[in-house]
Amino acid sequence: MTAQIAHLNTSEILGELERAYENCAFFIERDWQYAVFSRKAADVRRVCPNEGIVLRACLDSTLGDGEALERDYQELLATQHDSIDLFNVSVAFSTLGYFSKAQSIMRDIATASSGDLSGCRERAISIGLFQHIVEQYVLADKMRLELADSEREPTSFEVARILREAGITDHDVAIQLDVAGAVLRRHKRLCPATAVFAVNGPDNLDVALLQVLVNATPDVLFDLNVEVAEEVLAQDLLVHPNLVVSIGQIEESGKK
Repeated sequence: MTAQIAHLNTSEILGELERAYENCAFFIERDWQYAVFSRKAADVRRVCPNEGIVLRACLDSTLGDGEALERDYQELLATQHDSIDLFNVSVAFSTLGYFSKAQSIMRDIATASSGDLSGCRERAISIGLFQHIVEQYVLADKMRLELADSEREPTSFEVARILREAGITDHDVAIQLDVAGAVLRRHKRLCPATAVFAVNGPDNLDVALLQVLVNATPDVLFDLNVEVAEEVLAQDLLVHPNLVVSIGQIEESGKK
């Protein structure tokens, strides 16, 4: 039976989804590609139930359907699943701009004791789990787990220091990222990537700069960031001088 769906490799289908919609254009149900991907997910699910649920979650994320994505997640929790399943669903939530939800899922996976810390580190950092990751690396040292020095990415540790000294939690970061995600959903855009920088701001203030990256013109980016600022004010969110969250331009493939 498995041989009959050898062409329906889960990773390949996820790759197709990313390539088809890397510019953050949403599916519409009349789109023939939606039907193709939906059928592939159903075929995978018949043989590998969990993988089918995860594929459906990724599809619903790309569709911009947060409610359907939540249903997929709850269905996955009701089945026997592994950390890879949860990792991919966390990615689906963050891609749709639900960073708090993505953090809550990833936090339980990216741990020293799970053995998945190395594989989850980069993604966990991309959704704002800076202090959590540093704490897990400290724990890994206490557990005498072997970790490559290259995994101890200095920028992330510096950002974690800035946030910790300013009293800013990972959840505080997620709340700010959620605002950017909500603005992008309003404009039918996904959140394919983020970037983080540690910068020295005015008055020698250390600042953690996080950017949700999209493919857009400078004028569009300006308008999106104005909306983010307006939304922060409308929600009366606490503004941290040591933390700046904005929407930036994603680097095009092949460009430095």
